[in-house]
Amino acid sequence: MLNSKLLAFCALGMLFSGGCDAQKPLAPEERAFNKPQLYVSASNSTSSAQSGEPKTYSEPTLTGKIIDAETRQPINGAFVYGHYSTSTGTLAGGRKFGEAVKSFLVQTDANGEFRLEGWISGERKIGGLAGDRFPYIGIYKPGYDMHFDRLNTITQWRPKTDDSNAHVTLSNRVHDWRAYPYLLKPAKGESARYFALEIASAPMLMIGECGWEVYAPLLLAMHRERKAMVREFVAADRIDKDGYMKSGTARTQSHIEYLTRTAVDELIKRFDELPGSWKCANPRSTFDVVKK
Repeated sequence: MLNSKLLAFCALGMLFSGGCDAQKPLAPEERAFNKPQLYVSASNSTSSAQSGEPKTYSEPTLTGKIIDAETRQPINGAFVYGHYSTSTGTLAGGRKFGEAVKSFLVQTDANGEFRLEGWISGERKIGGLAGDRFPYIGIYKPGYDMHFDRLNTITQWRPKTDDSNAHVTLSNRVHDWRAYPYLLKPAKGESARYFALEIASAPMLMIGECGWEVYAPLLLAMHRERKAMVREFVAADRIDKDGYMKSGTARTQSHIEYLTRTAVDELIKRFDELPGSWKCANPRSTFDVVKK
């Protein structure tokens, strides 16, 4: 039985359909804009040949650098984030979600550099097949195109660069790509910015009732970008008191929708409705809502 907090996330649309079935993802057209995915951790009991025997895992540290593809200047505050999860089944017979393993998020510094620390599962045995989303890793900065990779291990990560001689430097279990910066392209125009913002939630996986806390800085950045786009592209008299397009207002473009509330506003709403049973960080202070 899901507790009241997880039911609140179901109301946010952050869980999957079918009675909050964490195994069945929504179809693309059903996914609410700007709503990250929330999974409840699966059991470690998967042991069939198709699922993969439970075992331990170890991933090295990854370092890199992100720069503007046009100016070649470092990008400060770009998000490098995602999750590790396994799947069950086989390629021939189809796969489904197996086990939530780990969520992560870091940001680039003033030099555009980032560091994803290595990790080991230790005594924890992880079931399922470690492929396709091990990790699912994304790079996003408001105002830029969003890019993600679905890997079998972090060692497969490569920067998007125009240097054909790019190669990793290996030292003490660190895969260092800083010598070959990742080129992130500016998103030009309303459609490009909207598309980048819409798919930015894809690599997120929120494990447990407070899983959103891992991605809090990114959720706030996405919230601010969405509100900024409404102010920029929607006439002032068509914006409601909460900073969204008024219901019944014609869209700026047929594929762009500014009605759906962000995860930040939805979390604050649920916090206000369930103050006595809220177990996570206070979203009002976490997101610093005064600075919308």
